[in-house]
Amino acid sequence: MKTHKKKSIIIAVIVLACLLTIGCGLGIWAGVLVDDVYFANRTDNLRYQEEHLEYLKNVYYADYTPKGEQRFCNFNLQEALDNGVKYNEVAFLATHNSYQRLITEQSKRLQLPLNMLSFGVTYLTMFKKNDYENDTLTGQFEHGIRSVELDVEARVEDGKVSFTVMHEPVLDSASTCLDFEGALEEIALWSDHNPNHLPITILLEAKTVVPHIDGLEAFDVDHANTFDALLRKKLGDKLMTPAHMLGNYPTFKDMREADGWKPLKEMLGKVVVVLHESKLAKAYIKQDETLRTQAMFPSVLYKDRAIAQAGFVLENDPKKAVDRIEFYREQNYMVRTRADSYPKFSNDDYTLAGQCVSNIISTDYCPRSVRTDQHTYSFDGYTVKLVSF
Repeated sequence: MKTHKKKSIIIAVIVLACLLTIGCGLGIWAGVLVDDVYFANRTDNLRYQEEHLEYLKNVYYADYTPKGEQRFCNFNLQEALDNGVKYNEVAFLATHNSYQRLITEQSKRLQLPLNMLSFGVTYLTMFKKNDYENDTLTGQFEHGIRSVELDVEARVEDGKVSFTVMHEPVLDSASTCLDFEGALEEIALWSDHNPNHLPITILLEAKTVVPHIDGLEAFDVDHANTFDALLRKKLGDKLMTPAHMLGNYPTFKDMREADGWKPLKEMLGKVVVVLHESKLAKAYIKQDETLRTQAMFPSVLYKDRAIAQAGFVLENDPKKAVDRIEFYREQNYMVRTRADSYPKFSNDDYTLAGQCVSNIISTDYCPRSVRTDQHTYSFDGYTVKLVSF
């Protein structure tokens, strides 16, 4: 018995040692690939963006014709503008991870070692979930999308701060607009050639946890100040700031209680940037609790709805948005909800998204020119509708 027990222990130790060796080997293999994958993707993304911007400049100065906003609205737009319909009385179809390109072949090289190390969890939680793509920002605007979401990381090189747009630096870094300054240039170009467009609302998710590679840093409040300056520089008077929205109201709470959101007519051609709820957003508010010197609108969760700076609420669950419909109606919040999350969607959630009073309804299945083999979610063929009160 003792001999048998000793053999079992020896075998267990050998098996464990083999597993540890294999694990370490896989870890080293993955680690060696990381830098190659990151820089290969970065080079490819920047080349794609540069060529796209050059193409757009040629298109705009050739025979470009604005499509007109009425075709995207399920209501008479001119009549609504003349009647003073407000920003918070309209719902806009939005895209999630609006920069998303298909996962690159370089990133897929990491699938094998990472899936082996995680027993397949990496594929289910990252690769499968993000195996979709959106049109370019311009392509989305051309399809009537008036709200986009951008994930942004801070990057410091030779003391200079810049910003990159991607989901994750290694496993999911494919992006149509990697350089954020270039993204703003693309948005401004389209806006210049569609001067009467409905307001574009950008939901900005600033990444506060990033790997220390290629100068990437956690996005902090100092970076947010640099970011504000960049928004003002690149968008100029297209940028609708909190101060512009507030007017003479002392706080957003006062503005909401008076139903004082700007009329849609005053927001044509404008861009609104909303900072995703986070500790960073709270720190951003503390810099100036009046928000009058800030370029972005901080968003909050339902639990923080009572603060004076609350104008935008993230309510990603459409069921909760419907459950709280009376509250959101009475308090005049701008609400953002997600209708689906790739690769999952359900008709029940779509029904709920149609019943709620959310103003920004995000989907991974918007009207598009890519992946047309998949189903499409819209407002019965439109991308802008009046919120049903």
